[in-house]
Amino acid sequence: MEHLLENTTLKVLDLNSNEISFRGCEAIAKYLKSDNCSLESLHLANNKCSDYGAKAIAQAIAVNKSLIHLDMSYN
Repeated sequence: MEHLLENTTLKVLDLNSNEISFRGCEAIAKYLKSDNCSLESLHLANNKCSDYGAKAIAQAIAVNKSLIHLDMSYN
């Protein structure tokens, strides 16, 4: 996760069907809130994120300035 927080060039992150659960969503939310985040498209479909993980992502995108597309279907 530390390397992701340092990344300033990542535009698309596809983690579909990786079973990242709410803990993975928390980590991604931390990145989305960071000043280094340049992510434009995030794919998290079919990951067992749960309501808690979805809430973490929702709170992060409220402050994120780069994300244009988010797919959290089938969670």
